[in-house]
Amino acid sequence: MNFRSVPSQCLPNQRGNSTTLIIIGGGPAGVAILFYLSLFSEKLRGMTIVLFERKSVVGPGSPHGDPSDCLLVNMVLAAHTVHPFNPLHFVNWLYLKYGWTSDDPVPRKWFGQYLSECHLEAVERLRSNGVAVEIIFKEVVSLQQGQPEGQITVHSSDGLSFLADFLVLALGHQQPAIPTELFSKEINHV
Repeated sequence: MNFRSVPSQCLPNQRGNSTTLIIIGGGPAGVAILFYLSLFSEKLRGMTIVLFERKSVVGPGSPHGDPSDCLLVNMVLAAHTVHPFNPLHFVNWLYLKYGWTSDDPVPRKWFGQYLSECHLEAVERLRSNGVAVEIIFKEVVSLQQGQPEGQITVHSSDGLSFLADFLVLALGHQQPAIPTELFSKEINHV
């Protein structure tokens, strides 16, 4: 599915069932995709969207989930938005929520709250237009492509499997770590 152009209608998959899209990751990228699709939800009637998130909340992800007021958004506020057609969406949200009118950086947790609210708004819009949305708070442990009928099988940490016609990886920031391969090799310093 090309997210720049949404089909005029949600076509059934090869089995004649509704199309299933799985989004892996419920952080900023996953929310942005869900929000974008919700803007075209009337064209996606009958589609099923499943979002997997390994943490217990959808929205903030790693960079915006810290409850501290000390960690600030490090970009121009107008650059932060999940609304593709309204670049001031987050700025307007700040004004409505906190009365914020400055260009000064804001706590990252505020953007996390914005993302959580955008997630809820997107889910409500999708469901009200006949799109089935399921949020699964489990980690995806493996993917298997091509079975059956060209679909992708998504395996979750609890042993369940889900079939997808389309898959979006919205994995976000990974914690820095030394690759495990380095532990099994001799490291020579110069």
